[in-house]
Amino acid sequence: MSIGLSLGQRARLKKLACIPARGEKNEALEAEIRYLHEVNPQAFHNDDSLGERVFYHQPTTNIPYNYYIIAHEKEKFLALSR
Repeated sequence: MSIGLSLGQRARLKKLACIPARGEKNEALEAEIRYLHEVNPQAFHNDDSLGERVFYHQPTTNIPYNYYIIAHEKEKFLALSR
């Protein structure tokens, strides 16, 4: 069993994410996520693994993560102005 999503699964998610939901939940996308979670739960974070996440951009909310690569523009400005 795969730990991540296959290229086909990722492509399907991207395609479904592009369908406009017009202010409502994208039910097709939600259904696909539920299906993928059912057939490949290891591809999704759980409460224990949330702190292991790595982000390219610094998260804007107070969520668990390990580290990020690029700081917010505001953080860069503060670092440069010190």
